[in-house]
This record gives sequence, C-alpha cells and structure tokens, in this order.
Amino acid sequence: MTAIKARRTRATVIATAAAIVAIVITVALGVAGARTLANSSSGRRPSGDVGLAPTLELPYTATALVGVVDEADRITSVVVLVLDPGGLGGTIVAVAATADAGAGNAGSLNPLASVFKARGPEEFLHSAQTLTGLSYDMVEVIDETRLVQLLRPLGEITIDLAAPVRDSSSGDTWEPGEAVFPPAEAARVLVASDPGIADWYLEPGRQSIWEAVAGAVGDGVSADIDASAAPSTLDEFVERLFAGPVVFRPLHVRPIDDDRVRDELTPDLIGVFGVDSVDAVAVNDRSEVLIVFGAIAPGRIGAPLDAPNFSVTSALTAADLGALDINNSDVLVVAVERLIFANVNIVSVTEPTDDGGAPQITQIRVADPEAVDATEEAYGFLFGEVEVSAADVLVEGVDIEITLGRSFLDTLGGEEASDVAGSS
Repeated sequence: MTAIKARRTRATVIATAAAIVAIVITVALGVAGARTLANSSSGRRPSGDVGLAPTLELPYTATALVGVVDEADRITSVVVLVLDPGGLGGTIVAVAATADAGAGNAGSLNPLASVFKARGPEEFLHSAQTLTGLSYDMVEVIDETRLVQLLRPLGEITIDLAAPVRDSSSGDTWEPGEAVFPPAEAARVLVASDPGIADWYLEPGRQSIWEAVAGAVGDGVSADIDASAAPSTLDEFVERLFAGPVVFRPLHVRPIDDDRVRDELTPDLIGVFGVDSVDAVAVNDRSEVLIVFGAIAPGRIGAPLDAPNFSVTSALTAADLGALDINNSDVLVVAVERLIFANVNIVSVTEPTDDGGAPQITQIRVADPEAVDATEEAYGFLFGEVEVSAADVLVEGVDIEITLGRSFLDTLGGEEASDVAGSS
C-alpha cells in the first residue's frame, strides 16, 4: 500500500484550539504513553491468553480506479469504484479531476489530471493512492468510446444536471436541469473540458452524471452473476457493480486560491495543457476522504504511519444532536480531524443504522490490555469524558476502537459547533 506522506494542517475545529491540541498531543506522547504504544502489537493479537478475544476481520472489498480522458488525453473525471463485500453492487465515489494528491498540505501541488499528462499512468496511480489512501485491484484510464461501452447496460439515464457544462473543442453545452441521456450523451458530458476556465467549475456537472449512473442501476441490471471469484477485468468489475444497488458518494470540492497555485504548482506541471489553459487545483478534504473510504472499504485503507490504527464509530441520533444544529457526519468530521492531528492511522469509520443509539460516555477499547493506560493518557482528552478498557473482541488491523458517546458533544461548543455545521 502506498504511504501517505502528507497530513492535514487545518482542522474543522477552531484553529487555535487545534494548535493547542497538537501541542498537547506531542507532550502526551512524549512521556509515558509513547513507549508503550510503540511497543504494542500494532493490528495484531496482544500477548497472553487470546482465547477471550476472538479476532474479527474488516470486510474485504474489491476496488477499481477509473480515469476518463478526452480526445487530448486530458483526464476529465476520476471515480473510485468499490464493490460491496458480497461482490454485487457497491459504491461510486467521485474524485475531483484536478484534486491535489496531498490534499493541499504537502507544500507542493500535484493535481491528478496534470500528473497523468506530464508523468504518466504510474504516477497518476501513485497520486490517487496517496489522495485516497486505498490500494486498488485494478486501474484503467478510459476514453469516451470505452466509457460508453461500460455504461451501455444501463440504457437511458435520467440526469438532473447540477451546473452547466461546456466543451470548448466542440462548442457543445449542457444546461442545468433534468434530462434523459443515452449512454453516449452521458459519456460526452463526462469528457467535456474547457481549458479556459478552472476545471473544478465542471465538477458539479460531472458528479450529477455519476449520481445518475448509480440511480439508473436500481436494484441491479444484471442477473446470474457468480461473485465467488474476484473480478479480473474492469468489464467484470462494472458488471458486478451494476448487478446490485449502487450508492453514489461525492467528495466536496474546494478550490485552492490562485496565489498558492502560482507558488506551489510543481514546475513540470505548470502549463502542461498549454499556455492558454488555466492552472487550477482543487482539494478533496482529507477528513471526508477518510470517513467515506473508512466506511465503504475499511479493509483497503493503508496504515502508513508508525502509530496505532483507529476505528471510529458514531451512532448519535438527531435527538442527541438537535440542540447543536449539526448531524452525525459533522460530528465524525471533528473526531477524525482530531485524530489526524494526533498523527495516527484511521482505518475504519462506521455510522450504525440500527436503533442501538450512542452510549452516554465515549467508549475507547484497546486491543492490547497493556496499552490501556497509555492510550487514555495519549488520546483520551481528545474526546472529553471517556471510558477506556481492553477490547472484548479484537478486530484485525485495529488497535484502538472509539465509539463516540454523548459526552463527546460537550467538547463541541460555541463557535466550534458553528464551524462543524458548516463543514458538510
């Protein structure tokens, strides 16, 4: 799995509070907790009697990375396809075509489309792995004809285009609103590009197409597919994806300002599409990326840091959150942001849909019983009032499990709560 060298330096919570948290973490880990946590069996069974703690595995999910190119070999759309653990149906995640591999925090900017054009497919894959944190079973960069072939089983697709899309080479335009497109027209929108404007302007329209593709699958358009063996080609992968319900998960797109693009775009990527093109770079938020892929592909997320592997669960209800005017996803953003600042690996994120609800006090379960005290010292203060204990059941690859309780909400107050609500 590809190591993720960049980490976020900006939090959803107030910057001052986040800076204080980062400083305190350094102090906490520098004392008693660091040695114990470093020596703990990362993602493995602790020593001693393991009969009381059977190991569960994170579900395996097949993954595919697909880039779509126009006639000029410019990537216009990037999606990550994830099959459900059962092998039929799954999720489509849209990644910005000009998203920076380092989420805007590496000191230099490496947008996916420019990396592909200037450095080739291997570096494109490396950048996508860095951005998403995932390993991939297959990677394919496809043109318009190939895309039409993959979409053809869906027939006509009802699309509610969220924003206008224009292709400068042909002069074709598509206005916002609902329309029914055959696969060829849907593909035409996805390969449309206009080098004279910032590429991220077209992302809402592209997301509309992929959302419509997921919706067109319905309960599945294929039948009698054997999902017992892993797909070996993209055609097999898409056939299995379309054989069951498909969920679309967009990633929010934030543009990087022009001054940073001018100062931080690497020299070989400047003007890669011509002197008349606009050098534009976007960001897919790191915390949202971890939350999305930690939910749909937890067994495929890398753990690049020499640090514990965390799973995060939040089952807070609307009744729990009503007074703060936020939702469960907002709360997860804050929790994940705090863990990012703690410089740990986040390998699984869960939002249970059952009616069990959240505990009153945040629960922290540690795989290694000898690391309980060190874990509480190093990380407990990030979540308010907590109960820390050894895990009853081990999850393979997970060192520390956090189940957010209502006590975590006590750490969200005033301005922080407003920032959280705006994060989604």
